[in-house]
Amino acid sequence: KLKLNDEQKASIWSRAMIYYTGKKRNSKCKECYEAIMKLKGCDELKHMAGLVYRVMVEKRTDDLVEIGYKLQAAQDEEKEFLLKLKEEIERNRR
Repeated sequence: KLKLNDEQKASIWSRAMIYYTGKKRNSKCKECYEAIMKLKGCDELKHMAGLVYRVMVEKRTDDLVEIGYKLQAAQDEEKEFLLKLKEEIERNRR
């Protein structure tokens, strides 16, 4: 059995969550989210995973203000990612 540290697990689970979110595989996305939440530390990843889960799986729209604040300071990949979440919230509101 291969032993991974929490940083390695975080990388794997977060990539898997993004993959399954894109494929609309909500049960797998939930599995990834729950695994991320069990990791020690990784507070920023946990926060972002919660944001993704609420927007993409639960179809909630109450994180729009927070995403707006984060967009003001975000750059490059993070900004692109947050813009996709914002678009999804707007779709969820329709």
